[in-house]
Amino acid sequence: MVTKSLTVRAAKWYQAYKNLSLLWDKFKNEINQHFAGVSALNKLHIKLYSTKQEEKEAVGIFLQKKYLLALRLLPQATDQQVVSLLLDALKPSIKKVLRAATISSFQELIERAVQAESDEVEENPRKVTRKTTNGKTTAAAQQQNNNQADFVHNTHPLRQCHYCPGQH
Repeated sequence: MVTKSLTVRAAKWYQAYKNLSLLWDKFKNEINQHFAGVSALNKLHIKLYSTKQEEKEAVGIFLQKKYLLALRLLPQATDQQVVSLLLDALKPSIKKVLRAATISSFQELIERAVQAESDEVEENPRKVTRKTTNGKTTAAAQQQNNNQADFVHNTHPLRQCHYCPGQH
């Protein structure tokens, strides 16, 4: 009955033990050792303390995952300790906005972080891009083209046209 309720990872793990007819106590020990043993807990601790928010990762989803992991691994930690841990994992542009505020709960952290991310998107709208010679679109190529055009325009005065009264 229990084996029918196993999730994908656990069901895959159980395939090695399926034909062994394990007693309940032995089964409990094996599954606990595999999913909650020292090795598994060490991997989760590494993930909790070393994983940082990716540049394009949504802050709300990132914080929720880290918060659930922190609650699992640090059940005795205060909300303030968890908030401090999560704040350190955010990308620098959001972290610098939030450091100025006193945040005491996870709910407050997530609200402020989502707002900071929204403000950042408004402040830095996506730049218009152009296609390069290999067909890929890059903001760097657009910026380089703009810089070259500005250089040519600013360093050379416009000359009188030989065919019309305009200067170009």
